[in-house]
Amino acid sequence: MKNESLEAEKAEFIQSVKALYIPLSLFLACVIMAAGVFLIYNLEPVGWAFVAVSGAIMASAFLALIRFQNRLRASGVLPPSSYDDEVVPPFVHELTIENRGEFEQPIPISSAMKKVANK
Repeated sequence: MKNESLEAEKAEFIQSVKALYIPLSLFLACVIMAAGVFLIYNLEPVGWAFVAVSGAIMASAFLALIRFQNRLRASGVLPPSSYDDEVVPPFVHELTIENRGEFEQPIPISSAMKKVANK
């Protein structure tokens, strides 16, 4: 279980890196392609190198897009999250006229969910 959650956390990180890589690389590929076309238009042979680099970047971005899905998340394995440590304020409907001036200590989300599930 520990190994599986560690793998899920690693896969989620890789997926987030791909989510940033895809649009950034496609933008850079467009800029490099524009530079290459400009150089080719002005009869500079180095423009073809720009076009080749741009094509390689585009191919890697589309490959990342095709392999984007996180197989562990698709099978239902989620990494351990810090959401259980978050704190929520007490329920408003539990406050009555008598104790409106008193505020309870905030309770963790997991306890709040158990409270709602038991009602």
